[in-house]
Amino acid sequence: MDRRAFFAAGAGLIAACAATTRGAQPASKPSFVGEPLVRVGLGLGRPDARFQPIGGRYLIREKQSDDPIAVAADGETWGAAVSAGGDVRVVDPRGWLSRPHARPVRVEPLDDATVLRLGDASYGGALELLGVAGGLTVVNELPAEAYLRGVLVREMPGDGAPPEALKAQAVAARTYALKRLGSRAALGFDLFADVQDQVYAGAAPVAPAAERALRETRGRVLLAGSLLIDAYFHSTCGGTTAAVEEAFPDPPVPYLVSVDDANPKGGYFCERSRYFRWQASYDRDRLEAVLAANLGRFAVLPPAGLGSLTDIDIAASSSGGRVLALRIETTNGNFQVVRNDIRWLFAEGDSPGLRSTLFLLRKERRSGLVDSLTLTGGGWGHGVGMCQMGAIGRAAGGATHAEILEHYYHGARLERLYD
Repeated sequence: MDRRAFFAAGAGLIAACAATTRGAQPASKPSFVGEPLVRVGLGLGRPDARFQPIGGRYLIREKQSDDPIAVAADGETWGAAVSAGGDVRVVDPRGWLSRPHARPVRVEPLDDATVLRLGDASYGGALELLGVAGGLTVVNELPAEAYLRGVLVREMPGDGAPPEALKAQAVAARTYALKRLGSRAALGFDLFADVQDQVYAGAAPVAPAAERALRETRGRVLLAGSLLIDAYFHSTCGGTTAAVEEAFPDPPVPYLVSVDDANPKGGYFCERSRYFRWQASYDRDRLEAVLAANLGRFAVLPPAGLGSLTDIDIAASSSGGRVLALRIETTNGNFQVVRNDIRWLFAEGDSPGLRSTLFLLRKERRSGLVDSLTLTGGGWGHGVGMCQMGAIGRAAGGATHAEILEHYYHGARLERLYD
């Protein structure tokens, strides 16, 4: 999981949820009448969408209307498109268009064990198609536990992960998801389906161990006071996690502080990760190309542009060694990039940028200018909250999921919100 937006059109609308403090005690804990539904954004601003029922039929209708538009049969390919005014039009298997629909269009299963094929993935639950002037928003609405199956498939597959680590991941992912219910109503959904929130694979097959972890933790979440916590997690901490304010522009909270991941028997719990230590090297041409492509996303450049690189250095670091600010000096000015944005400053093509902000920097100079740059670092991800590889290491050493969660989310308590 990471907070980089994968829907560029919606990036400016994302807001952090309110942080909680340990001092506030609940009048009553959050509760749901049964298992809640979650809404997952599968696409934003798409020109169209094509979907195919697998294993049964789907009713297509306008939202808040009982009048059917059509019934899609097993194996038929249907679609949707958006008119210039933002209305949705349904496309039948012959290519014929329905009348424009001003309200969102719902695609709902009429039979059990039925999924919709959309692109390269399949999805359970219902599909909702929202038309806006910029295109089509595609939303998958389904029960929370079904959504979590699609998360565990990607975030911590059951093959090889110890049962207690899978349980810890299930609780963290459930808490993260429920915390965000209703938080993105302006976009029409609760959660992105990619690294902006949690990676969601739809109705992909789930390993028996992951299915068991979900079943045995059903409805269980982490609370601080009366509120769900922000249960951030990441792949590999590299030896110590980050406090939330070291990665994001969020206020400090007592359950997201920096914690040591050292193993009392020696080494670190996450050192089995192939990203426990890493190195990235840049010659001058590559470094200037990266900065020219990305620095404007994080700093205001002068009208004359970036200019030529004259220096780059660490301006501030945390006590745990994470870079809090990176200073870039060019012939046209001095610029600074902070916290987790430093990782995306180094993005190239499909590359997500640096593995982490836990790194040391070494420069080689020629004629007074930076000729090459080498970053030697540790970990993968923003570093906040639960270290997934650390959780696996702790579980392999005999820790329970409750002990794992207490270590990474200090002071948060486990509660069951629904059966």
